[in-house]
Order: sequence, then C-alpha cells, then structure tokens
Amino acid sequence: MNKDKFVFFDVETTGLFPDKGDRICEIAAIKVFNNKKIGSFETLINPQRAMPYYAYNVHKISDDMLDDAPAFSVVADSFVDFLENSILCAYNINFDLGFINACLRRCYRPALSLRTIDVLKMARDLLGLKRYKLFMVAEFLGISNPMCYHRAMADSFVVWEVFKRLIDAMKLKSVPDADFLVKRYGIN
Repeated sequence: MNKDKFVFFDVETTGLFPDKGDRICEIAAIKVFNNKKIGSFETLINPQRAMPYYAYNVHKISDDMLDDAPAFSVVADSFVDFLENSILCAYNINFDLGFINACLRRCYRPALSLRTIDVLKMARDLLGLKRYKLFMVAEFLGISNPMCYHRAMADSFVVWEVFKRLIDAMKLKSVPDADFLVKRYGIN
C-alpha cells in the first residue's frame, strides 16, 4: 500500500437523490500517500437551487453561505485533476460517487473510473455492530472528532481515521494490499 495514493472524500447535498434534482453543496477530499496527508481539496458548491430545510438541518449549510460559491462546473476539472491516479475512498461510496458522476454528466464530462474502496463495506465486514452510521463507527473505534459531523472535510478526516483503524485490525490477520482492498471493498 506504500505505492498507492488514496483520496478520502465526502460530499454534502441538498437531498438524497441526484436523479430527482438534488445537488452537491459541498465537496472535500484528502489525498494520502504513505499514510501522510499530501494534499486537500475543499469547496462549497452553489447547487443552483434553494437549500431544503431538512438538508440544512443535517449539515447547516445555508443559502447565504452558497450565494458566492462556484457551480460544480467551475470546479469540476480541478477536482478531477486532484483525484488523478488515486484510489477513491468514501463511506458509502455509491452515494458520493452517484452525486459526483451526476454532476459530471451535467457538465458533459465522463464519469469517474478510478479504483474505489467503500469504507462502510469494510466496517460491516470487520466490526460486529448493530448500526453503521459514521459517527457510531468512529466512536466505537475510539475516534473523536473535534470538528462537526456532516461537513465534508470533517467527515473526510473521520473516514480516513476509520480506514486506518480498520486496516490495523486487518493486519492482525494478514497485511492487506491496495489491490485486495479494491477487489473486496470496491464498486464491482
């Protein structure tokens, strides 16, 4: 795994369904090499629609905060460039990638085709919990987050911490490599 770059990322959205008009309102990512942060990407995104109250209640991102934020189309190229040659890691990665790829399609850009690891899938495989919300898994693993949950950068850091703890648990059995993780926990 020392030869691979990993990007831990998260999005905040206006709702749950990109195919029904919900959009990204924040995106953040942390690039890691050799278990050290080597870069980050973070921006609010103007979803070009009003923020529903139920979504605001989750992440506290208001319309006022988004007024001067760029549209996804403005940051799409720099975000895709940031991801280049990395393994994408997220908690419930199908959700985040679904939104990113929907935004890319609206910008007439191809969907992402990088290797992936779903950290939620790892947690379900390795931990014997009843529920797997990110904050519950983090608490179970002894991770405290001084930043608030449900903001993209804070959640990206928590996902990275969860990933590291899960890798440590796996090492007790055998040392996993990136190819093993992608095959077992990636999107098929």
